[in-house]
Amino acid sequence: MGAFEDVALDLLGGVGGGSPSPRLVELRPFLASNYVEDAAQFILDNPGRAFIITGFFIPVPYSDPLPLTGSVETDGPPGAYFLGRALEQLDYEVTFIADKWSNLVFNDIKDVGEYVEFPIVSEDESRDFANQLLSEKNPSIVIATERCGVNRNGQYLNGRGWDISEFSAKTDFLMNDRVKSVGIGDGGNEMGMGNFAPYITEIAHPMNEPCVTSCTKPVLGRSSDWGCYAIIAALSKIVGRDLLPTGDEVAQFIIDIVDKGVVTGTGRIQYVVDGRSLDDQKEIIANLRALLSDD
Repeated sequence: MGAFEDVALDLLGGVGGGSPSPRLVELRPFLASNYVEDAAQFILDNPGRAFIITGFFIPVPYSDPLPLTGSVETDGPPGAYFLGRALEQLDYEVTFIADKWSNLVFNDIKDVGEYVEFPIVSEDESRDFANQLLSEKNPSIVIATERCGVNRNGQYLNGRGWDISEFSAKTDFLMNDRVKSVGIGDGGNEMGMGNFAPYITEIAHPMNEPCVTSCTKPVLGRSSDWGCYAIIAALSKIVGRDLLPTGDEVAQFIIDIVDKGVVTGTGRIQYVVDGRSLDDQKEIIANLRALLSDD
């Protein structure tokens, strides 16, 4: 087992007194032992422009039938931002891509990359928008993290199986079989997790209607953000430079976006990511940085 992977999945247990996700433990054997380092090397092998797609719609209030409004989840934007920052330090051009629910995060980010809002429109219009963006920007690598992906029925379902299609841009068209891609997820309904679709319905803790959008290199994390931080740590190891944010930087970023209206996965205004506190985020960063010190 790879050390970065164990930390990303919290397989060693104990971050904030938590425990690993049973589903992720069951999916782990379907990946290479060093899948995080493998994804990091794959990114480095494709220098140029990186697309980083994120933003998972959360209904507010959190109820079904769905209300007419909502926000974006705390998991996703932090990892996307710090991964983008790390890639810029490695001379990548970075384009963040999300839909309107993430504007409150990315419209105010001026120090890293550029931001493109992907419209929530029809399938044909979405395909055209994606193709135009791919042609215009010509990304060398497309990365999706905690971005709801389409299932076999053309639906976008959240973790409870609620249909959030009308609130989700069809960014899957950016992750086609012509691009080199990395997908980071923690449940099975995220873009890039289609690699697990053939067997995620058969494991002990299944997802009945998973995302079918696959990627070149899938990455699992206890949260998608933790998957991103593990990739940053692996990039750091490979290039011999510490590209990780500090724990305080991660905590402050989460505080800032929550204060703007970003919510937890259950629609709450809390400084929490996938049930894990700010101290837990600091701990995971410290654990990853310790691996770099061990080298």
